[in-house]
Amino acid sequence: MIYLVYISGGIYIIVIASFLYGWGKLKIFSSLQSNFRTLVSIVIPMRNEEDTIVKLLDELSQQNYPIDLYEIIVVDDHSRDKSFERASKYQNEHIKTLSLPDSLSGKKAALRHGIDATNGHLILTTDADCTVGKNWIRCFATYFEVFNPVMMLGPVMAHPLHKNNTFEQMQMLELLSLLGSTAGSASIGMPIMCNGANLAFAKSVYPKIQHLYNNEKIHSGDDIFTLLTLKKIFPGRIHFIKSLEASVYTTLPDNLNAFFNQRKRWAAKTKYYRDVSIIATAAIVFGINLLLIINLVIGIVKLDLSDFLILWCLKSVVDFPLLYAVSGFFGEKRLMRWFPVVQSFYFLYVCFTVVGTLISPIKWKERLIKQ
Repeated sequence: MIYLVYISGGIYIIVIASFLYGWGKLKIFSSLQSNFRTLVSIVIPMRNEEDTIVKLLDELSQQNYPIDLYEIIVVDDHSRDKSFERASKYQNEHIKTLSLPDSLSGKKAALRHGIDATNGHLILTTDADCTVGKNWIRCFATYFEVFNPVMMLGPVMAHPLHKNNTFEQMQMLELLSLLGSTAGSASIGMPIMCNGANLAFAKSVYPKIQHLYNNEKIHSGDDIFTLLTLKKIFPGRIHFIKSLEASVYTTLPDNLNAFFNQRKRWAAKTKYYRDVSIIATAAIVFGINLLLIINLVIGIVKLDLSDFLILWCLKSVVDFPLLYAVSGFFGEKRLMRWFPVVQSFYFLYVCFTVVGTLISPIKWKERLIKQ
């Protein structure tokens, strides 16, 4: 068993160390350009977001970007509250509020409906429960004009109002680990993650990914399957923007049930992956976490936790510097005090999430998702 511990630990260290290298390799980007030419279309799928959509539209209406160079398209996915009514009050020549036909439902359908109505050269997406800074559009547009990527990924952070209690701070630390892996893997040319709450792609490539939004077999995953498709067609042209200006801020699940349901929804897409790098990475991460559980159980039975502790230390020795670097960039080093706690429970949560995805239903926005 000890050989398996060292081998798996070594493989994991190589993978995460490559992400750390990628993070360090990324240059900080700032949108200093002033002569803009890109027409940007922001597409926002919305369902039951009456409490947040108003703030987001307020922020998008006050962007530090020429008003004649961006449009906002909100697509209501049969909300049961006053989301559509509140969003409609903002409607003008730059903001459209659309409703999905009765025959269509779901986030992917809402995105497709919105993208089909766009006029821009750059499609920028976020969620209706997010908030953005005043230079958000400016940052993406500038990066697009300078580097000409086909797809851009931006940081997704927790909203400042949702980092007050222990549970939320630990979630934020985990979110930073995902952010570091997203940025680092993209930087080394092997992107394996993204978040639909903050991404953009050139409208010119939409015909190559349009079929993904028509696939009703897979309820979610518009973001990751877009990334994997464009990665295959345009290698090296998917970039992560390392910038505070490019960040969006999202709400966090406020209880364990909501948290696990969200993570199960994310994990449910993995069985449809065909990309070698993402499959290998997922297998390595799941494998070392499963091995931690196995060694913990064996150690408890044998009253000898040495193998478990060795593997835990091997995992931590590379996880810590990645999290330290990412949290430092975003001014969140204070969250690192929760690292030992999160690290001690993370392997349990990962394995339970995978098992839960296989044996229990997944809900999203009051809907039962069938994967």
